[in-house]
Amino acid sequence: MQSKNFHPSDFDARLERSTLEHVSVLIIARPGDEHGDLVEDAIRLRGERVERLSLNTFRKVTVDWEPGAPLRVESASDGFLVGTASTIWWRRPGWAEVDDLDPEEGEFVDSEIRVMLDGALMTCGARWVDHPLAVQRGENKLFQLATARRCSVSVPESKVTNSATTATQFAAKRSIVAKSVSVGEGIAPFVVEVPHHLLEKVKSAPVLLQERIEAIADLRIVTIGNRAFTWSRKRRADEPIDWRCEDPAGEDFEHLPHQDAETKAVEIAEALELTHSAQDWLETSEGPVFLEANPGGQWLFLPGASDVIVPPLVDHLCGNDA
Repeated sequence: MQSKNFHPSDFDARLERSTLEHVSVLIIARPGDEHGDLVEDAIRLRGERVERLSLNTFRKVTVDWEPGAPLRVESASDGFLVGTASTIWWRRPGWAEVDDLDPEEGEFVDSEIRVMLDGALMTCGARWVDHPLAVQRGENKLFQLATARRCSVSVPESKVTNSATTATQFAAKRSIVAKSVSVGEGIAPFVVEVPHHLLEKVKSAPVLLQERIEAIADLRIVTIGNRAFTWSRKRRADEPIDWRCEDPAGEDFEHLPHQDAETKAVEIAEALELTHSAQDWLETSEGPVFLEANPGGQWLFLPGASDVIVPPLVDHLCGNDA
């Protein structure tokens, strides 16, 4: 017996919903993200089904999730499923658009959809590049340094302390720099050398101090699966420690393969459980030194990177690099 509230159009709507296709690649990147835009276009040119989602757009679509089922996402004109046949590129999730809500309500909605987006995607059985938990852990610079050392990779001598005595003892044996470990909300300082008379300042909060490495060049290494691609920027004796002060656009980098550093960069990425990263290294007279890895790092600023990085990254996202 049909329910008295049932209408034939309801059946048509359910049938239409049930025939949604699984997306091949779902890009989690906020609107206007140039890396996301470029890779999305390249995937579409390959003939693969690619869609885009972020915290910015999560309220603008209809989502349906239940345990053990694919995530269903629908807009006014289209829809798709995210499940075991999909790859999720966790690029940069963005932030919720809540200007239409009261501040307290907006803060609550922002928190809710962050957890919902993570949970719905984590439980749908999709392949990740890379899993948010791996990204979150891999972003921690202290964890990176410890991981690199376990991989027998050279890293700067490092110490975190808020003891002026400990900092002074550490600085007595070497020139040191101070480095931020967070993603840079609020003040995001450049890496600078720390004069001894300022070491008392560490008492205000724990600080990451590292030995200053005399480098020949800065290296930016992009890892994709078991491959790596290196850009190098020669250092001048009179320029600041942090290349961004002198060359903020990175125009002086050149694509120059570096087999030794690339092999070690892939090893570190694998130890961090990352299949895609942008890493910062230093080239010294004694060999490469690892500085940090960026799971969602930028690479499009590197000269020629769109031609070098996009094809293997698209292969990786589409599962064609095995």
